[in-house]
Amino acid sequence: MKKLIALILVALMAFACFACAKTAEPATQETTAAATEAPAAEAPAAAGKVYYLNFKPEADEAWQALAAQYTELTGVPVTVVTAASGT
Repeated sequence: MKKLIALILVALMAFACFACAKTAEPATQETTAAATEAPAAEAPAAAGKVYYLNFKPEADEAWQALAAQYTELTGVPVTVVTAASGT
């Protein structure tokens, strides 16, 4: 009896996952042409700042590079602090 209930629940969960999934629409010539012809819109400079606390010293260099790139693209200052033992 428990196996039957478990099987029904698994089937129900699988159905729910696949029933709610969106399908990708195929690209048409109109949407492809519009995407290639439209100039990239400049995003307005955002206000605020980001403070990220990193606990992995081996990932500090990657986070610093990502923060610099994000600041360059958006204008939002990003501060990355690595809090590791002994530092």
